[in-house]
Amino acid sequence: MLNKFISFMKEMEVEKLIDEGKFAEAVPILLQSLDKGEFIDRFGLLDKISYCYIKLENFESGLKYLNEMVKINPHSASVKHNLAICHYYLGNYEISARYFEDLTDTEFNDSFSNFHLCVCYIKLAKFDNAEKLYAAFLNDEHAGQTIFNIGMNLVHESQPSRAKDLYLKYLHTYPKDIDCMFGLGISYVETKDYQKSIECFTRVFEWDKDRFPMAPVLLGMSYFEVGQAPKALVYLKHAIEQDASNYEAWYYTGIVYDALNQPDNSIEALRQAAGLKPHSSEIWERLALVYLNHKIYEKARECFLKVFKLTNNPEYAYRIGLSFMLEEKYEKAVDFFTVSLDRSGDSDEIYENIGICYYHLKKYWEAIQYLEPLINKGVTKEMIFFVYGSSLMKVGRLNEAREILEKGLKQNPSEINILYGLGLLEANRENYEKAARYLEKAVIIDRNPEIIYTLALTKMKLQEADSAVELFEEYMLQKQPEPEVLYKIGLLYIQLKEFDKARRVFQDIVVLNPAHEGAKNYIKDLEKL
Repeated sequence: MLNKFISFMKEMEVEKLIDEGKFAEAVPILLQSLDKGEFIDRFGLLDKISYCYIKLENFESGLKYLNEMVKINPHSASVKHNLAICHYYLGNYEISARYFEDLTDTEFNDSFSNFHLCVCYIKLAKFDNAEKLYAAFLNDEHAGQTIFNIGMNLVHESQPSRAKDLYLKYLHTYPKDIDCMFGLGISYVETKDYQKSIECFTRVFEWDKDRFPMAPVLLGMSYFEVGQAPKALVYLKHAIEQDASNYEAWYYTGIVYDALNQPDNSIEALRQAAGLKPHSSEIWERLALVYLNHKIYEKARECFLKVFKLTNNPEYAYRIGLSFMLEEKYEKAVDFFTVSLDRSGDSDEIYENIGICYYHLKKYWEAIQYLEPLINKGVTKEMIFFVYGSSLMKVGRLNEAREILEKGLKQNPSEINILYGLGLLEANRENYEKAARYLEKAVIIDRNPEIIYTLALTKMKLQEADSAVELFEEYMLQKQPEPEVLYKIGLLYIQLKEFDKARRVFQDIVVLNPAHEGAKNYIKDLEKL
């Protein structure tokens, strides 16, 4: 009798806690009663425990006690209802749907159950089944929020056209429903019909801009997509004025400013967005790209590093490597390319870039090590042919180098790097006429100063002084005065018997380098003529 009284008092205490919404406080008391056997009705006690866990959104624990209830009464509609809810929120949509379907002829066959069953069908791609259920909501004036949620689930399952059709049907009967008008705008964004999304979001903005703070953001984004960036900024600025903590408003503002080529404003807006949502890899990536596009490489790397830490995606280590490569910081580039390679496995692009970096670092054997597998795989990129062939040349494997470079030239007869590489190769072999032919073809494509300089040296070797002088002079127009290049020009003028020009060139050298003995000696000799 005493035990029953104690159990009764505990139940009264728990009922009070549950009524007050103190579910976390009720659970330990209920579990203690279950453990000690202090209960009048085991089924009722399990019901209270599972109910508290559901309210606390601890659905796995809720399932544990609901399954105990099934053993006592496998036909209980309330148990099936709660099982359906737990499985729904745990993402077990097929199981959840089966339990909801079992409620058809019970008191739980209501709009709540039908909504959740409808979403289960959407998640399971059973769209015809879902349509039969949400058809019942289309004639309910107060179902706008429910229709909105169903539509959003369709959008999330990559069915924006179905969502659009659903919203249009409801709005045909209730054209002023703001929830569905907002949802319709989103479905138009997803189908890239931005003019229609502008119409929808404009109405929402006019009807109740305070209730939907995302309306001006999406309106701004839609205007941006149709090429009206200034108008987009108007709505995005309004969204920020309305709520400065709206990170999406700042994010899209940054995108619009970037498109308007206002990098400082873009960076400021994106930094605001990142400050409001520091764990968003999307924002940091966008900020990194803005920095990268404007050659602010160090800041770009900082952002890509944040993205890498947030996502552990080796692609971002690769991008950090690229930014170092663009700054010609090849050793650091290799470090990050190697991290990316270790995380992602074999990648032709990573092998290529590591090979190119080693080439620039004059580590030619390492360059060969990374590029040779690509050549053996049949990769036919001109840059790979050039760097691999040039690396072979640098380590003295001249015949192999020629074979590779000629193979690359067959792929693309106008590839300037390969023509240049073959020119260097033939010059190294002292085949100056052949070298000149390759270099002349390259210069026709691009008056690159390095190629012009190499061709000028080749013309010197061929005793074509006039041509060599012209090329050296053209080279000097593109570069800062260099004593050694001027010295070669002076020698050529002497060869051409242009002594006054030669003297002036040697005088220029002494101005640049007063200690240049060769130039001073030639000036003395020329003054005697």
